[in-house]
Amino acid sequence: MSLLNKFCKYLCEKKDGISEIAESYIKNLDLIFFNLNKELSESKDKNTIYRKIGDATIKIFDCDEVYIYVWDGDKNGLVLESFFVKNKETVTMPYNFMPISFFPKIKDIVEGNEKILNGWNLLKDDEKYSSIFDFSSSLIGAFYEKDNFKGVVFIVWKEREVDFTEHEIKIFGSILSYLSNAITQSVLYEEIMSLAVIDTLTGLYNRRFFDDTFHREFVRANRYRRNLSLVMFDINDFKYINDNFGHLAGDMVLREVSRIIRENIRSIDIPVRYGGDEIILLLPETSKEDAELVVKKIREKLKEWNATSPIDGFNGEVTISAGYSDIKEVKDPEEMVKLSDERMYEDKRKYKQKKKESREEDFSTLG
Repeated sequence: MSLLNKFCKYLCEKKDGISEIAESYIKNLDLIFFNLNKELSESKDKNTIYRKIGDATIKIFDCDEVYIYVWDGDKNGLVLESFFVKNKETVTMPYNFMPISFFPKIKDIVEGNEKILNGWNLLKDDEKYSSIFDFSSSLIGAFYEKDNFKGVVFIVWKEREVDFTEHEIKIFGSILSYLSNAITQSVLYEEIMSLAVIDTLTGLYNRRFFDDTFHREFVRANRYRRNLSLVMFDINDFKYINDNFGHLAGDMVLREVSRIIRENIRSIDIPVRYGGDEIILLLPETSKEDAELVVKKIREKLKEWNATSPIDGFNGEVTISAGYSDIKEVKDPEEMVKLSDERMYEDKRKYKQKKKESREEDFSTLG
């Protein structure tokens, strides 16, 4: 017998022997936990983590069903995320939502006053709801994401009445800890990956992400004869803003222009900080004509933003130059970037010429 088996046997011993559930999980616990730990350490997707926890819980406790609920603060209750069954022929669909208003004891779990409860305790304040649960025994326990309450795991035995021991509660607590750690690691991994592809100043994708993504999108659009457009933006007089109002003002301008772009595009569009104050907008399923409409909308929103005088100490007007092209005009991704860039600089030349003419007109008026 392994040290872990001996330890579990010691934990689960009662005066009159070992509990019914303990007999089943003592035999396989070390192997199941070893495999579970290994699998969770390799899993970054939350759905995969939930599935592995659900499968392991059924194996360890020989229960009939496992439900995983996550907390929804807006709805003030728990929303069903995943559920797992031992026998698919006898499955009972769980409730999709468990509101605090129906089950006041949930509040104790949410606020951390209780970590693990007998499922029947949810109904302690109002037993009329006991009829909606199809189980004879159950355990419910909290799990966490970065030390914040995330949700609960609900274990159900449909017909068997189980007299839970302190040691079975501890084993359930271990499973919940595994789940909490795995979910936290998944979130941290997502944050790290986000930092790897997101420009921290603007919140846009970075050049590295663009280089990886653009070629793939170009090949896909070309193969399936789909539209794809690329817009190149540049903030006009950005050096002047930095030199005369300071780099903090320049950073604020760049952040706000980026925000306006992000908030006025679709979820499938890809905004990228290409370098300095240059921003690329990759538009899948979009013709050059439609890209022009996108640019027009962004310019209108930027004009509205200017009217609010949003930056303290900065009284200038922020404008952008833009150039765009679509996949029908080019042979490869590099040519598409080059064409949009050339058209953006042509737009900037027109901006400077118009600005020069405006100044000359002002001087002539003064003369």
